[in-house]
Amino acid sequence: MIRSYCSLFFLLVVILIQCCCRCHVAAVETADCTETTETAAKDVIAWISTLPDGFFNGKQELVDGMKIKATKPIQKGEMLLQVPWDAVLMAENNLQAEINCDLVHRLAHELSLASNKNTNPYVKYLASRPRHQIPSDFSEFGKEMLMDLLSFSTSGDEALPPQEPFSWIEEDWYGEDSCQGDPSDQIAKQAAVLYVQLQYNDMMVPVYDFYQHRNGPKYYNTFVLQDKMDEHENKGFRVYALRDIAVGEELHQSINQCHDCHESYSLYGASELFRDKGIIEQFPQRWIIDADSISFELHQNDEKDGEIEVHWLVPLPIFDGYIMELIKRLEGS
Repeated sequence: MIRSYCSLFFLLVVILIQCCCRCHVAAVETADCTETTETAAKDVIAWISTLPDGFFNGKQELVDGMKIKATKPIQKGEMLLQVPWDAVLMAENNLQAEINCDLVHRLAHELSLASNKNTNPYVKYLASRPRHQIPSDFSEFGKEMLMDLLSFSTSGDEALPPQEPFSWIEEDWYGEDSCQGDPSDQIAKQAAVLYVQLQYNDMMVPVYDFYQHRNGPKYYNTFVLQDKMDEHENKGFRVYALRDIAVGEELHQSINQCHDCHESYSLYGASELFRDKGIIEQFPQRWIIDADSISFELHQNDEKDGEIEVHWLVPLPIFDGYIMELIKRLEGS
């Protein structure tokens, strides 16, 4: 009974968050916008392939829906991508802030030149991406709707994850103790949002974000080498096949369960991916309500007609007042 209540509640949370985000994004992600972004993405791949030390493995292809799929068998350890370091946008994080302010300012400058015919294809691609995909960039109505969904106590002072869903812009970009961004500068705000969504270890790497996120050994099949210590040996940001990849299989990265994700592996789940990347995670999903007491994964069992299974990462929690409040909300809805 306890397991049933928990499973039902959290599945409803997943469904409601998906509906909220999809409805919001659908208002801005038109067919024309998607087509423009995919065309710009293909231009980025062509550009990287022409650069000295640039490489995009011809056994893979960007297909409709912004997915990269294998067109020929790819062997474990085979290089998939090399982006020369001079094509990667980087800057020192001098403030050691949550947002790399200097990199965002550099990106904002590049975006201001996006209409220039001499601007590189990666900047044009970034400028073409759909807007308003993370909660920090939602409309005020969208933010209110999300908070109504996440707040479960009658007083409204407690909420389900993600914690601080709007802090990236309100605190980390505009905040006096952080980047002190100008609220009237919409290009800089767009740059800050793009940084939050797409940065990899404080770098904006062309093509890498085309590999869509998905966890699980059945899906996660790439890994990154980005050590810049020996530039004679390492000529760029490199992506390799983690295992053999069959024809037609999609190539995926993992944002939170990769080989060098460290503490993100246990502290970063589906709700954080939604908050930071605007991703509605496909199964399997990891949910971390409280890392010490309530965390689990949702798996879809294809052998049982897609039945959703709950795998607890910690012992099943005892139903204290916190959990009972959640159940009462369910029963009253």
